[in-house]
Amino acid sequence: AALLTADGTLQVWNLTNLSRSPRIASAPGSPTLLALSRDGARLATAGADPTSLRLWDLAGTTLTARELAGPGGTNTAMALSRDGRRLAIGDNQGATFVYDLTNLSASPQRLSGLGGRSGIRSLTFSPDGRLLATGNDDSQARLYNLASGSGTYTRERTRGALTSITFSSDGRWLAYGSAGGQVRLWRLSGMQFDSVYV
Repeated sequence: AALLTADGTLQVWNLTNLSRSPRIASAPGSPTLLALSRDGARLATAGADPTSLRLWDLAGTTLTARELAGPGGTNTAMALSRDGRRLAIGDNQGATFVYDLTNLSASPQRLSGLGGRSGIRSLTFSPDGRLLATGNDDSQARLYNLASGSGTYTRERTRGALTSITFSSDGRWLAYGSAGGQVRLWRLSGMQFDSVYV
């Protein structure tokens, strides 16, 4: 488990031994975003400042971080793929950048162009890691195929920005919630938003 406080203090607990004190480190750049891999081996932090992106190694007794080159905009959302091999960062201009964590020297993949410059509020990878969904300020969700970079978006809007988004465990459904209190559940057909519920 991990906690990021308002002053940039990062605390990490081992849930198999809660009697031990958490490991503590100072995360630079006033980070407000945190993503923890499912295996607990690595963690990413970022703040609005594009220089604040860090990838943390949690395997040792102390927390060590590697600085990643930020995409350049104001970071607003972040997600790690389930296998821990990819990191996605969304910005306030509607662009999403996907980092290959197995090749940190490579430039991130840039996904953009679907519906203008609406800021990213939420991000999620599909269970198999092939798709990335974004929730945007313009009340629409976008779905990207990471192999091709192609994407599509919902035509039906909600009230307010999409502040949360997630795939079902089998990857066949996409759910999101808006700042206006609405929830949508989409059945996916390949790269298409097939049917909407709720």
